[in-house]
Formats: sequence, structure tokens, C-alpha cells
Amino acid sequence: MSWMQSFLEDIKILLCLWLSPFLAGAISILLTAGAIMATFQSMRRKRKTTYWFLFLIALLFDLYSLFNVYDYCRYAKYGLAVSPLNQITYYLFLSPSDLYAPCVKIPLSASKEEYEMTYRHKYGGRQNIILYLVNNTPKVFEYDNPDKINLAFDAKVSCSATGTEFESHKQFETYYLLPGTNYMFIGEYIIDEPRLLSSQYNVKIRTSGSLTDFLSQYPGSWLEIHNGASK
Repeated sequence: MSWMQSFLEDIKILLCLWLSPFLAGAISILLTAGAIMATFQSMRRKRKTTYWFLFLIALLFDLYSLFNVYDYCRYAKYGLAVSPLNQITYYLFLSPSDLYAPCVKIPLSASKEEYEMTYRHKYGGRQNIILYLVNNTPKVFEYDNPDKINLAFDAKVSCSATGTEFESHKQFETYYLLPGTNYMFIGEYIIDEPRLLSSQYNVKIRTSGSLTDFLSQYPGSWLEIHNGASK
């Protein structure tokens, strides 16, 4: 990496720090307090010194902080912030307690190969379709002998109101499973606007392979759709 690239990366990091909502709020308070105190001191000493530059900088940070407050309210309600930097910051430090509550939870059944459900999203962002595999009787781990899954999943998510349509195919033949519940990714799609949250979605998931054998080995496994990590 050249010195110019390194310099630009450093500038980018500094800008992200300065623009982060927490630091910007602290700077806004300090600048506003400093400008007010400087003005009062000038008036008490009967000086006509003006602090227009300090007031201007303070005003800019105040307005930016007000925007961040609005953006947080938007994120808390919809899981979506206007600013990408705020989206990451609020996701890391101020996520709603029910952000990962499932929109869909479907127990797998040995007598059923196709599952369908209608639902709505509470929060926007990345939505994950997951197989939760319950491995309560794990075998002894062997490097050259992974666990046998032998299942495939075809998932289709659609919404007639918005024209959204997403399809995914995922096949699991073997997998090195951990004891307990394992998280196996099937697919993902994105809800990127608050207006999409009021629409009704439909998911169809078809399995292929031997569900009877699978559930005899991993009973209690289920399918789920929930909010994933926001980038």
C-alpha cells in the first residue's frame, strides 16, 4: 500500500470517528457550551468580540446531532437508518431487544416435504432463512468422517404488493456438527425500505431427501426466518 493510500485510509477512519453519532453529540454539547460561555465572558468584559465561527461549527454539529436522533428513532422503529454509519453503530450498540425474534418458525415433520406460511416483517435489513439442526446425540468427532445430513432445501419468498421475489437452493450432504443446536444457512434477502414492512410476505420451502432418517437422528429441528446482521 502506497503512502497516499495509507493516508486516505487514515482520513477515512478519522472521518468515521468524527461522524459517529456518539462523538458528534459530545462535540456538539462541548462546542455549544463553549460558544455560550465565551459570549458571556465577552459581554461581562464589555468586549465586542464575536464568536461567529465557533457558533457556526457548533450549529453544524447541533444539526447533525438532531439528524442522528431522528435516525435513531427511525432505526428503533424500523431497524433501518438513513446513514450507513448510523446503521452500523446502532446495530452494534443500540439494537432493539426483539431484533432477532423470528418472523417464521416451522418445525420439521417427517410426514411433510413442503412448508408454506404468510408473515410480515417488524424490522428491515438482511433477512436470513435458517435450518436449526438439533444435534442432542453427537457422535465422536472424526476429521475424515463428517455427519450425514442428506437434505436439500428450495426456498421461495414472494410479496405480491411489492413485487419482491427471492429464490434459493441449498444442499447439505455432510457437515461437521457441534453438540446442541446448529445454525445452517439456506438463503437471505433484504428489506431496505420501511414501507415494505407493512406488506404481507409468503414463503414456500420444499425439502428433498429423507426427512424420516434426518429427524430420527436430529429430532426437534426447525426452519426459521429472522433478521440477520446489518452491514
